Amino acid sequence: MEEVNSVSAEFGEFLRSRRAQIKPEDVGIPSYGVRRVPGLRREELAMVAGMSPTYYTRLEQGQQAHVSDRILDRLAQALALNSAERQHLFNLARATTAGQALPPVPKVRPGIRQLIDSMAEVPVLVLDRKTDILAWNRLGHALLGGNLKFEAPDHEDTRPNATRLLFLDAPTKALYSRWEEEAARAVASLRLVYGRFSHDDQLTALVDDLVAQSPEDPLRSS
Repeated sequence: MEEVNSVSAEFGEFLRSRRAQIKPEDVGIPSYGVRRVPGLRREELAMVAGMSPTYYTRLEQGQQAHVSDRILDRLAQALALNSAERQHLFNLARATTAGQALPPVPKVRPGIRQLIDSMAEVPVLVLDRKTDILAWNRLGHALLGGNLKFEAPDHEDTRPNATRLLFLDAPTKALYSRWEEEAARAVASLRLVYGRFSHDDQLTALVDDLVAQSPEDPLRSS
């Protein structure tokens, strides 16, 4: 446990040291007066990286495990890292999770898969609490994932997310004649789940990613 904490501190220190080297004007942020500390403030770096200040603060404090490659890519770009620095960032992030128990990858039991496959006349999806799509039948795939492989839910790196599709995928949004109502329900559900499982790093990353990428008011007001 001591080794993991040490690596987490090193990860946060690297972020702080690189943030201190970026001038506000380098990223198009007006700078007024004399700053007490060099470089960007946390909330400014978070804005440039497209994530919430709370989430970025957790990263610097070493309180966020299992940081996704997408988040690391954003950090590397916001911090203007060169190839060696970028690799170092990824190495630190991976070392941070070394020795920690990764959450089990959700799997659909064979009986559930047989059940949804037998429901050939209606679209069926199997979702986890993050609304990741764990399985779908042929009609469910045709309805929401026609541009994806049928096997996409079977693999964690290609698994679609229903809420992400609802907010960020134009064809999915077009399916709903009352999209605003559906979006409001999705946000309410996500808020409820997040209130119970805010310790879930993957859920936190999903919420942060949606807030950063979606311009929609129902999500931003959550």
